[in-house]
Amino acid sequence: MHAVRGHALDVPQLKYHVNDYANMMSPETRSKIEGDLKAFEQSDSTQVVILTIPVSGRRGPGGVLHQGCRGLENRTEGQR
Repeated sequence: MHAVRGHALDVPQLKYHVNDYANMMSPETRSKIEGDLKAFEQSDSTQVVILTIPVSGRRGPGGVLHQGCRGLENRTEGQR
């Protein structure tokens, strides 16, 4: 993944409730949070997805993280 100035980052496919592409969580933590989010969704149909992605480069408005958030704006996961 890389940022192109003025374009959103490619956002990886969201396969699970916890999508830890930056490897920030231990497998145990990831599994625990995944189970908690599944239970939460079943309790009242609220869907929460966690996405971590490795980034480097400029931060702030127009920076890599900002561009990554723009890449999420048009995603269609979840119920409408």
